Amino acid sequence: MRNKNTLIQNKITAIIAYRNDPFIWNTVDALLEGIDSTRLNIIIVDDCSDYELTIDLQKYPNIRLIRNECNRGVGYSFDRGVEASESDDIILMGSDVIVKDPSWIDIIEDYLSNNRESLGCSVCLSLDPDFLDPNYPADSVKRHGASMMPFVTTEDLPSDSSLLNTGSYYVGMFDAKWCKAIPDKDISEVPCIYGAFYATTKTWYNHIHGWDTIKGKKFKGHTIYGGLEPMISLKNWLYGGECHVIKSLETGHIFHKYRDDGAIMNGRNDAFWFNKFFIAYTIMPTEEANRLIEKIYSLRVQYELYTMQFNVARKIMKQSWNYVMDVRERNLSESVHDFDWFCEKFHVSKNY
Repeated sequence: MRNKNTLIQNKITAIIAYRNDPFIWNTVDALLEGIDSTRLNIIIVDDCSDYELTIDLQKYPNIRLIRNECNRGVGYSFDRGVEASESDDIILMGSDVIVKDPSWIDIIEDYLSNNRESLGCSVCLSLDPDFLDPNYPADSVKRHGASMMPFVTTEDLPSDSSLLNTGSYYVGMFDAKWCKAIPDKDISEVPCIYGAFYATTKTWYNHIHGWDTIKGKKFKGHTIYGGLEPMISLKNWLYGGECHVIKSLETGHIFHKYRDDGAIMNGRNDAFWFNKFFIAYTIMPTEEANRLIEKIYSLRVQYELYTMQFNVARKIMKQSWNYVMDVRERNLSESVHDFDWFCEKFHVSKNY
């Protein structure tokens, strides 16, 4: 562990993406409970909530509030929070995440002292919104890191799969799935981080270019939850970093989905699919990305799943094509591995 003076000098900054979430102060209070507040800064990025968030600076002197002038999305909010951070050690987290105990900050400090070019995620516990206590989660399942495939349907999964059963027929794309297996090490390699509490450094985050938000457009890169983790994880691996699940770091998380306007999301909307297309076209060869997307589309038609918003996302992608190709060219020139390397490393089958 780094010495105490170094810890205080190099504070951790927790960057919280927030929009219309009633649990925000529960999240903040849990972060601060039982720790020396001089070790932590907090930046809340308010993504233009319906009611402007205000802070009691006497109670929370180490919190900085940034408000987006309009609803820009989760990826943009994280990018903006990282830009504003004066610390190199950062946490990226949702506004509905409760740390289990004060040891979280020591665990993060130890992890980042040895992993400067990486992403580390907590083990998630399903949090009961009525009690908000990670010591008594809503179910007994601990969600350990994640696994990821180019696309996943329930029929693709073998009967002895370590992935949790989705319970219904499902057609996804670049989707992370929780692993049942408990990691055999405290710091275990995973293809993809998953959850809502990630540790990394500002230096590394900027090196891999964060979430590549498209500023000034209606649809940006990663405006909603959905595709956030695969995007940042893939870039992390391809740029020469690693992704880990930190076994001793547990957080309670309220599992709900958001639309890009901050409301609970039912189904998959056009912004969600744009996120997925953005990954495909900026990471994979264009012809291969086209094959994958056509495969997903045909499966959705075959199983009579909703396709209108899928088609809308295609139109948005076409409108953003020049930007997307610029990001792809940059990734090709700066990455140290390619997508085939990732597939080989994690035994990903290209079934398209």
